[in-house]
Amino acid sequence: MFSDPLSVTYNSVAKSLARTTGTRSGVSKQLGHNVYGTADGEFQVFVTQSSLANQGVRSEILLSRTSLDADGPFAGNFDLYPNRVGLVYEVNSLRVATAVDVPLLRSALLSLVDSTFQSRLIAGEL
Repeated sequence: MFSDPLSVTYNSVAKSLARTTGTRSGVSKQLGHNVYGTADGEFQVFVTQSSLANQGVRSEILLSRTSLDADGPFAGNFDLYPNRVGLVYEVNSLRVATAVDVPLLRSALLSLVDSTFQSRLIAGEL
């Protein structure tokens, strides 16, 4: 699928993600998938392709970061709890006009999700 390893830049630091044998649950009718991750498990990328009912293809990339939260969900409890945050980039297509539409939609999405929109989304606004 993609070259191995993948590289992502997080907070100005490049991270190398090698292909792993991990899986992602909850994905049905997979045509194929690959999982990439850092050696310490902090970052993972799931690349999945699945079929759509209209004979199209859904390509999805999930980038996630898992950190350990020392506060945990209960005050005074000093155990470490995993905190996982992820973003999904999805392309649903019949491969018609995709070469034009996908880059334009990506640019439109990035302009929509500015810092104000992002803060409102994280706060739970719909």
